[in-house]
Amino acid sequence: MSYVFVAVAYFAGGWEWAVIGALAFAVWWRFGSGRGAIPFSVVSGAWLLLFAISGDRRLFFPYTMQFTIQTACMMLALPARVGVGVSMIAAFLWLRIVQQASREVLLFELVVALGLLALALSFHRIETRGAVVAAIGSSLACLSLAL
Repeated sequence: MSYVFVAVAYFAGGWEWAVIGALAFAVWWRFGSGRGAIPFSVVSGAWLLLFAISGDRRLFFPYTMQFTIQTACMMLALPARVGVGVSMIAAFLWLRIVQQASREVLLFELVVALGLLALALSFHRIETRGAVVAAIGSSLACLSLAL
């Protein structure tokens, strides 16, 4: 299933979408709880579908934040959560640099991404289902696009 998702991400969104999906699934394969790949990818798939329908490239940000928060919430120890989350954000920023995003946009995305990760990891203490926390985080990422 995960290979199919990455292939669909490549054809529907482009190589950048596939890279983020592949990184997230690599973490899921290594540290996942053994649950299916479908629940892991459902919300990110929705962001991908919205992009395919609308063509709005800005939806790459909530798509990435969904996978970032969800993979970070998989880790048991807080340092590992932060490490995985920051690594996913670094990969996202590298992709945005390759896409030639301006410094102002990169700074904004970095601040919002780190803030959402910190908020999500704090909220994860109350709501332990990473998919729910990630869905809320990616929705907030989408709202940040209006700023």
